[in-house]
Amino acid sequence: MSNIVLEEGLLQTFAWSLYEVMDNVFQHSGADYGYVSMQYHVSSKRLNIAVTDIGKGIIRSMSEGVGVADSKVDSDIFMDYFSNSKYGEIIKYAVNKGVTSKGNRNKGMGLYGLTESVMQNGGTFMIDSGKGAYECNMAKDNPIETRNFGNSPIEFKNKDSSDVKYLTCVNWSLDVSNPVHMSSILNVDYISDETDEYYDEDLQGHVIHMRQYAANVATRNGGIKISNIIGNLVNDGAEYIVLDFESIDVISSSFADEIIKAEILYHRKIFFINQNDDIDLVLKYARNDRKKI
Repeated sequence: MSNIVLEEGLLQTFAWSLYEVMDNVFQHSGADYGYVSMQYHVSSKRLNIAVTDIGKGIIRSMSEGVGVADSKVDSDIFMDYFSNSKYGEIIKYAVNKGVTSKGNRNKGMGLYGLTESVMQNGGTFMIDSGKGAYECNMAKDNPIETRNFGNSPIEFKNKDSSDVKYLTCVNWSLDVSNPVHMSSILNVDYISDETDEYYDEDLQGHVIHMRQYAANVATRNGGIKISNIIGNLVNDGAEYIVLDFESIDVISSSFADEIIKAEILYHRKIFFINQNDDIDLVLKYARNDRKKI
């Protein structure tokens, strides 16, 4: 939250999609644990996320929903793909809205919501599981692609057991410069709680307590960090942000410059409280200096 500024809706989209995919590991794969990795590429403004597990795999998990009374898997569709070894098409089918092998216990929104958010954002999405793969890449002329493998690229089998486990990897990227609107994907008014830690009930607004960031007030990089938090709060829907300087004795001019840049960028959104005369003076100097640019 303090390293990059995410466009409107991206913070909640990132958190929601990550929670959904991680939950899929435990709901569907039968694995005891999964793995998560993330990387941000500064030059391309791409945030890459991957979630992997070693378990049933999507195809076997879907097959377990065939013929079940309250199943949300269409048996005819699944068997047509399976009998013709169209494993990639099975994975593509699995991400459709409402499709789930868990029947009424699940709603089948997780992977669907993720693919929709990626398409809206202009990002990429890929699932490799067992003998199939599905890719959605909005940068391509034909963004949807499925692949089939004669053998699973990675599978595990214990010597004393016939139970085969497959590697499943859900890999997606988001362009942090493009907004995403969860409300249009879920068809509801979506309110994020990703920035609740900054919300103050008494002030009815978001507060950054600078004493928690005391080590940052002496440097420009520290100012950039706080400015990024401000940007993410604004893009997450905060009406205003209060910087509380209680217990802070002094700030650097470079730190103040970054804060005033944010104040100008997010006009009438940022307010200061509990700053002493010295801090107030440095902020006023930075504000006047910025007006000359």
